[in-house]
Amino acid sequence: MVKNHLKRLVTPKTWDVLRKTTKYITRPSSGAHSFMMGISLNTLLKESIGLTSTTKQTKHLINNGEILVDQKKITDHKFVVGFMDVISVPKIKKNYRITINEMGRLSVQETDEKESNIKLCKISNKKILGKEKIQINLSDGRNIIIKKNDYKVGDTLVITLPK
Repeated sequence: MVKNHLKRLVTPKTWDVLRKTTKYITRPSSGAHSFMMGISLNTLLKESIGLTSTTKQTKHLINNGEILVDQKKITDHKFVVGFMDVISVPKIKKNYRITINEMGRLSVQETDEKESNIKLCKISNKKILGKEKIQINLSDGRNIIIKKNDYKVGDTLVITLPK
């Protein structure tokens, strides 16, 4: 049985939200990030960034295409954003990156336009597809096919986001 709701008191300790304000909080849908290391886009915009104050406002921004996550338009307010994701709001020309602070919580840092096009991803797995093809699985759910076996599991790749 799938839970469609989430009480604020039992949210993961990595989420930087107040525990005793309202009873419920938006549960993130499944995606590239785990439940512990990801937070819903609605909660992020309301609690951490402070761009919106209600879910209705968040849905309005998302449906008009004013919120980009890793340079892609998102249509779901429950979309899970996590470590090293870049949230862009082109209308007000602001970019935010999700990082982890000293206490182990997800925090939001404002970045400039140059840094918003760069993303760091950890190699979590490798698979051999054929004689000359190797698939690299990254920490954000992306897969890259390469020809040379130059990378190890645990290495970090710098990726430019539009491509």
